[in-house]
Amino acid sequence: MTSKAKVTAVTLWGKLLSIIGYAIIIFFILGGIAAIADTNEQGTEFFIVVVVFVCIGLAFVIPGWNIKKRLKRFRTYVALISAEQVTSLDIIAIKTNQSVDFVRIDLQKMIDKKYFINAYIDKENNEIVIADMGVRNYGYTPSITNTESVQCKSCGAMNTKQMGSAAQCQYCGSSI
Repeated sequence: MTSKAKVTAVTLWGKLLSIIGYAIIIFFILGGIAAIADTNEQGTEFFIVVVVFVCIGLAFVIPGWNIKKRLKRFRTYVALISAEQVTSLDIIAIKTNQSVDFVRIDLQKMIDKKYFINAYIDKENNEIVIADMGVRNYGYTPSITNTESVQCKSCGAMNTKQMGSAAQCQYCGSSI
């Protein structure tokens, strides 16, 4: 699965979890309000059921929130790495108001979950490295061609490619 497909799938999963959770919560809160208005003996039991299902709804909503927050951080990291050419974890941590350890662990989780392709954390230099997706021909000097900067429509990263040619985003792997 490419990075683009992975990020899209995770985005959809986060939205689905949130929608299901909110639907459960709203349905049972409205039912709870109706039960409170009804003054029969079963109101207490129904109230307990409402509380249980609201907790189940929260069990869906909270992971959905976490996925949305992770994807927001991913887009921030991509913008810093691609547009501003920031690879130092120290600088990324400063720009995102997070600790260096949090950024390192967060980026490593994203690499492990295939949000970034061809990437690794260089622990010696304390930076993220996005490996070049092109084939390297050592000893061959390519002719100078016109290049253009193109923003990836999937992840928002800035990429450089030869004018008039197709290429892949070096951050998420989608066509640009």
